[in-house]
Amino acid sequence: MRNHKLWTATIAISTLIFLSTLAQADIVFQSLREDSSELYVMNDDGSEVRRLTDNGFKEGRPIWSPDGRYIVFMRDINSAVPGQPQQIHNFVMHADGSHPQNLTHPLGIEGGNATWSPDGQYLVISIWRNKTHDIVTLDIANSTVRYLTNNPAERGGSTAPSWSPNGRHIVYEQTKIAHGRTIYKMDANGKHSTELLPGDGKTMRNFPRWSPDGKYILYSETEFHIGQGVMRRAADRIVIMRADGSNQRALSIPKTWATGAACWAADGTQIIFSAMENGLENPNGNFDIYRYDLASRAITNLTNHPANDYSPDWTARSLSVSAVEKLTTQWGKIKAEK
Repeated sequence: MRNHKLWTATIAISTLIFLSTLAQADIVFQSLREDSSELYVMNDDGSEVRRLTDNGFKEGRPIWSPDGRYIVFMRDINSAVPGQPQQIHNFVMHADGSHPQNLTHPLGIEGGNATWSPDGQYLVISIWRNKTHDIVTLDIANSTVRYLTNNPAERGGSTAPSWSPNGRHIVYEQTKIAHGRTIYKMDANGKHSTELLPGDGKTMRNFPRWSPDGKYILYSETEFHIGQGVMRRAADRIVIMRADGSNQRALSIPKTWATGAACWAADGTQIIFSAMENGLENPNGNFDIYRYDLASRAITNLTNHPANDYSPDWTARSLSVSAVEKLTTQWGKIKAEK
């Protein structure tokens, strides 16, 4: 009996340690370490970097599920064979990198950037069809696809969708010929598409993300100078604006830095982003991941590796909250039942 109690206690302690380790993995990101584009996780202070994927494929744009148990990401399924054309599909896997499942290939569509609905039952995905990008929703339980946009072939496209926390709206990139790329918002059913920021032909606005309270939108933008038919990258910014497109405010990031995708962290008081220090003056450096505190404007370097680190996504430490507070991810239930 005594040994049984000791054994039970040992299992309980080991389980708590395991759960505690998982709970610390707040940031998932894409990196070119090991000479391949793979996915990694780390604590939100940059410690304990762990590799999630190691399969010879190029993978990127990882996004946590609302409950932190799964990650949706893009994989070039032809990248393991040299000389093959790129073919992007959306996969979902467990938070530890196990059990990857191809979501878009069985449906006969090529995928792209994807994010989750607030309840975890749907994905909103940018797909490639008819020589352009459109946005669809995917019902994870029954693999039903609903088209939200219908762009003319080779005349621009809709990409990088993000679902609002209340589930009512989707914000996304819209590219139009001679207008550049800017930010649009539509209802979750695809109706009432609205241009939040006017396109000007020289600014590319990318990767819009809703704040946790749904009041603001975060995005990255690159401004180009056009002279004698040549476009030169002149400025990078990470910007926060109100959900209606008003009151744009750029973060206080050095003007010489080249910046990439950004996401909200913590309770919306911090930002995680990728950047190359002095990258606009010397593009031969590498991208690392940084934290930006909105109150103090302090910038903290989280990764410092010779290879490029991109596309960070932050999740709450959901394993430390009560079961009542957790959101349901339908994909997990389906796989458990099979």
